[in-house]
Amino acid sequence: MEVMMSEHERDMSAWQSEWEFVPEGCILTGAILNQMNFVLGNLIVKPDQMRRNLDALGGLILSEAVMLRLGESVGRQTAHDFVYEISMEAFEKGVSFRELLKKDDNVSSHLLAGEIEELLDPSNYVDHCSALVDSVIAACEAESLTVCGT
Repeated sequence: MEVMMSEHERDMSAWQSEWEFVPEGCILTGAILNQMNFVLGNLIVKPDQMRRNLDALGGLILSEAVMLRLGESVGRQTAHDFVYEISMEAFEKGVSFRELLKKDDNVSSHLLAGEIEELLDPSNYVDHCSALVDSVIAACEAESLTVCGT
């Protein structure tokens, strides 16, 4: 923060401290990129296993989406209370969060079963990711930049 302040015509009092910070920042950034190259270079993606992991808790991982949609009808705090109680019951009893939501009068009076299914579908959260990645790669190619060795 001290370096941000500079005197008139930028005297030596401020920029000398940059001699340490700028190279150190570059070294750390290089190390991070090297490690990420190692991690991503050896990454094995198993979509079926990923889906099983997402479904393992019967929709609990997506409870926030249900709460936010329900909050449009009953208010955020009330929706939070409803979803919290159902989440805790599902977790403690090892039953399906999805089924408890559908059976609960506080939820089912505001959300149809199909809406609940849609909210608990993880693909609704990641479908746009490939389009975002494609746009970043296209922008980098337009600028003649290399992205992760591609």
